[in-house]
Amino acid sequence: LVEILYTSGTTGDPKGVLLTHKNISSNLQALSGVLSFSSGKDRLLSILPLTHIFEQTIGFFLPISYASHVIYSHSYAAMLDLMQEYKITKIIAVPEFLKLLLSKIKAKVLKKGLQNSFYKLLTLSSTLNNKFISRLLFYPILRLFGGKLKLIGCGGALLEPELERDWIALGIDVLQGYGLTETSPVIANNNMKDHKLGSVGKILDNVEIKIADDGEILVKGPSVFTGYFNNAQKTAESFSDDGWFKTGDMGELDEDGFLFLKGRKKYIILGPGGQNVFPEDIESEVNKIDGVKDCCAIGIELSSGMIQIHVVLLLVAQLGSDNSYKDHNVEKIIEAANQNLASYQRIAAWSVWPEDDFPRSATKKVQKEKVLKYLLETKEDAVYSSRKETNHLVVILSQITGIPIVQIRDNTKVIKDLSLDSLMRVELVLRIEQDFGVAIDETLLKPETTVNQLQKIIDKKEPVKKLKLKKWPRYLLTQGIRLLFQPLFFLLSRIFIKLKIEGLDNLKDLDLPLIFMPNHISYLDSFVMAMAVPFRIRKKLTFAAAKDVLYEEYKHISWMIELFFNVFSFPRKEGENIRLGLEHMGKLLDKSFSVVVFPEGQMSVDGRLQKLKRGTGLIAVEMDSWVIPVKIIGTSNIVPYCKLLPRRRGEVIIKFGKPIKLNRSVKYDSATVQLEQSLRNL
Repeated sequence: LVEILYTSGTTGDPKGVLLTHKNISSNLQALSGVLSFSSGKDRLLSILPLTHIFEQTIGFFLPISYASHVIYSHSYAAMLDLMQEYKITKIIAVPEFLKLLLSKIKAKVLKKGLQNSFYKLLTLSSTLNNKFISRLLFYPILRLFGGKLKLIGCGGALLEPELERDWIALGIDVLQGYGLTETSPVIANNNMKDHKLGSVGKILDNVEIKIADDGEILVKGPSVFTGYFNNAQKTAESFSDDGWFKTGDMGELDEDGFLFLKGRKKYIILGPGGQNVFPEDIESEVNKIDGVKDCCAIGIELSSGMIQIHVVLLLVAQLGSDNSYKDHNVEKIIEAANQNLASYQRIAAWSVWPEDDFPRSATKKVQKEKVLKYLLETKEDAVYSSRKETNHLVVILSQITGIPIVQIRDNTKVIKDLSLDSLMRVELVLRIEQDFGVAIDETLLKPETTVNQLQKIIDKKEPVKKLKLKKWPRYLLTQGIRLLFQPLFFLLSRIFIKLKIEGLDNLKDLDLPLIFMPNHISYLDSFVMAMAVPFRIRKKLTFAAAKDVLYEEYKHISWMIELFFNVFSFPRKEGENIRLGLEHMGKLLDKSFSVVVFPEGQMSVDGRLQKLKRGTGLIAVEMDSWVIPVKIIGTSNIVPYCKLLPRRRGEVIIKFGKPIKLNRSVKYDSATVQLEQSLRNL
């Protein structure tokens, strides 16, 4: 046994899929002849969570076995930047990703008024069916992806043939496959030699399948799991009497051996990230709530292509005094259910069923096809007039702020009324990227911005103009100049500074990079920090500099500070893109540069430690580096508050505290309190 991978259950209970080394290694062996990588050259963009066996096997184990580079993206909105920066060659994705990326391309084309030319070129490219010509025709678009993207492996949900055709016309091969968690996961896959549009490919060499009399796909082979953890009954139900695994999917094989899927045997909802969202899990939570007689969860495809989770409620007559169903009561039911559901399971819209009972089969099961048909055919009727959609943006705001959904209206001011601080704004922007696939400029969030106005900003999907992290301060030549001149500066500084260092033992044997968090009492603080740290750290040391100070107030000398002390811009004020500074810090830590950041966010007027910014905790928890609290004493006597030049000679004491490393389970506020206490104790 190598892992127990839990999947959503169809009865409200998750099932632990037992996967062995043989299961996964046999699947890798078969895939290596289908999805090959160039050793040490291919760069794969990973966008799916590693809790998917799809991403584990194809997005991690397979490329690593070829010594290929894997780049991880935290959201769809960050992908284009990463594709350009790392010149991505391959992506493993779900169909929703292809839809999203193509919609971004079409939006750019539409904005430039070139849609007619674009569609004509797509038709021409499909007709010619020549990859070299296709990539030549669409080079300006391919350049948006870094210019090197050549292959997308697709799975997790059914890929529409038209969507696949469009991507191939752009000059990018799309290889669709099929599998389940229980099969480690791949059963069938298209490859560069054998490829058929609309098909999930041919069966892997070491896998057997057969189509049951009712059309269900049955599987055998070394990649098929050994059973469900502590669930002998469910394991037995999942296999036929002669040992074939029942996939629950319907399909057929053509004369050439290509497998075509016909849909799910059970009525599941395919989430936007390729997750299998079982309606029974949602219904189980809703049915626990007082006032609900029964319910029915259905996935409805919106015009955007996204699947919306819609719940139809059968309510008890006593909900309203006049036997009617009041919206605010139903809203509370939906809110209560969403609190106990995973983010990808949450209910986005609801309806109240107008009759005494749902249409049911002879076995009393709700006939969901009839419910869905009724919903789609009666948009202006009683069902839709009683429907209330919960704006997903409101759901996000409620989760971040803790304010109930019912108290957040279209005219609610996002920052002012919801008390959204700078860290919450960063979290909001990240959630918008993650859930809507849209990057928005944090500076557009003003104190008077309402929920409705923010939704319009999201709907516009306008590209964010980002201030990129400068590369030249970290060129080898620049680093050489810095290492040559810094000792001279330190020698000259002895005229004014008598430096005393305490706690250097706390820096010994620590894995680099480190994050230093000193108090801030003078413009001299960064200089003495550079003097105090050992050479092994100083040679790759960078400083977070307040954007409004160094790059605005003293912008005429900013290049000099960048050259000699390797600083980077860190926005800190309300209304600035604070997230940008966090991203820059993360990139520098990834490149093994230790970072000095002042957690108070501003210089202390009286020398006393101020309350630390909430972002301090986020940095300590998320950046995965040792944090060193540092106490600086005496610099304000030499260079007083907001002065640039020394006024007298004096002693400066630097105290390095005990290193702190926090795991991801620690809350940001708790981390901030812990770090502040460590600084006060020095």
